[in-house]
Amino acid sequence: CEYGIVVLSQDYIVSFWPNKEYDSLYPLMENGKLIPIIHGLNKEELDKFDKSLHNIIYRETDEYSIEEITDEIYQKIKCDL
Repeated sequence: CEYGIVVLSQDYIVSFWPNKEYDSLYPLMENGKLIPIIHGLNKEELDKFDKSLHNIIYRETDEYSIEEITDEIYQKIKCDL
């Protein structure tokens, strides 16, 4: 895939198959094409899952509305077309 969008939640980070999926999408992070959305995780939980997420831009559903997040994703993908 060209882009990867992943919603990281408590259920996601403790589940086997989502973690395998995340591992396969991880190379997209190097090109800025992995778009993580954080839902209901605190900074400690996020660090425990993947400390490298602090080096990229991600959005938290506690701070941004779904409309803001989807618009930002649309604008990012649209600019790359």
